[in-house]
Amino acid sequence: MTCGWSRRGCLAALASAPWALRAAEPTDEDDWRSLIEEERQRQQVPGVAVAVVRGEQPVWQHGSGLAHLDHGVPVQPATIFQSGSLGKQFTAVAVLLLVQDGKLSLDDRLSRWWRVPAAWQRTTVRHLLTHTAGLAEDYPPALLNFQRDYSDSELLRLALRIPLVATPGARWQYSNVGFVLLGLLLNQVGGRFYGELLQERVFAPLGMRTARIIDDTAIVQHRAAGYRLDPQRPGLLRMHEWVSPSMNRTADGSVYVSIEDLAAWDAGVRRGALLRPDLWQQAFDRARLNDGRRADYGLGWFLDADGARRRRHHDGQWQGFTSWWGWYPDENLSVGVLMNLAEGDPQRLGERLVAAVTSSAARQALRPRQRSAPRQPASV
Repeated sequence: MTCGWSRRGCLAALASAPWALRAAEPTDEDDWRSLIEEERQRQQVPGVAVAVVRGEQPVWQHGSGLAHLDHGVPVQPATIFQSGSLGKQFTAVAVLLLVQDGKLSLDDRLSRWWRVPAAWQRTTVRHLLTHTAGLAEDYPPALLNFQRDYSDSELLRLALRIPLVATPGARWQYSNVGFVLLGLLLNQVGGRFYGELLQERVFAPLGMRTARIIDDTAIVQHRAAGYRLDPQRPGLLRMHEWVSPSMNRTADGSVYVSIEDLAAWDAGVRRGALLRPDLWQQAFDRARLNDGRRADYGLGWFLDADGARRRRHHDGQWQGFTSWWGWYPDENLSVGVLMNLAEGDPQRLGERLVAAVTSSAARQALRPRQRSAPRQPASV
C-alpha cells in the first residue's frame, strides 16, 4: 500500500520506532521521543534517525517515521541516509592521512599539481579545507549541469574558470567547490579514487559498517529515499531530483551513512584514532585569516558555541536528505540527527535534544554504568 504524506494515520502508527538502546530511564526516553516526534511533525519530515553518545558509547539510538513512503518502511538506527556536507569531515581526514603519509602538506600550493590562474597562485590545501580560498560556494549553473557526467579533468577545468570572490586567506567563505577540488587532489596524489581510501583507512578501521560513497546503482540494504516539499502544493512530498553518477561521488559530501556509522565515527574521533595527535589538533584549530582574525571553522568542522556550550559540529543537505552532528566536549556528549527531507532542520532538533539531555534529570540517567574496570574516554 502506498503511504502518502497526506495519510497521517499511516505515519502516526510509526511515530516512534522501538529500536532504542536501553540506557536511560524510560521517562527520559519518553520525553526525548516526544520531542523528536513533535519536531518531525512540525517540520513535515517523513523519517528521522537520532543518536545520543556519551564518551565513546551510544547510550540511545532511535528511529522515527518512515524511510520510504512508497513501501511504508520505518526508520531504524541502521537506516542509510545521505550525509550531505557532514561528509566533509571524512574528506578532511582523508587529506590529513596523506599529510601523515608525507605525500602532501597542508601549506602546499595548488600550483604544485595544477596549472592555476594567476589569482590562485597562493591558494593552498589548507585554504580549501578551511573555506578561506576565496572560492564561490558552488559551481555557477551556467558552467555545470548536475544531470550530466563529468571527468575529473573536466571538473577541475570548470572550477579553475570560476572567478575568486576574495583573495586567498582574506575571509571565510563556505565553498563546496573547494572540497570538490580536494577530492580531485586526493584522487591524483593518492593514486586512486578517494572513496577507496576512505573505505580502507577510515570506514573499515572505525567499524562504520555501512558507510560508503553514494552509488545509486548499487543494492544497498536499508537505504532511505530522499524527499522535498512541493513548492506549489503545501504539504505534498516529492522524490528528490536525479543527479548524475559522477556528481554523486564528489568529495563535498557524497556519502551513504547511518546514525550507527556516525556514532562509530564519533568514537574514533574522540579517541584520536587514524591520525597523529598533532594532526587532530590542527583539525580543531580555528582557521587564521591573513589579518590574524580567526574563523569559526577548522578542517571540516565548525568550531563555535551553542550558548555557553562549546561544540564541534557540521550540517549537510543533499538530494532530499539533511544531517547534523554536534560534539560538545565539555559535556562529553554528542548528538546526531539524520532526516530524509530537503527542507528539514536537523540542527534545530539536535540542539533541542542536547538541551533535554543535559538537563539535571537526563544527566543523572546518563551516568555511565559501573563496570569492573571503567574506561575513561580520551579527548582530542
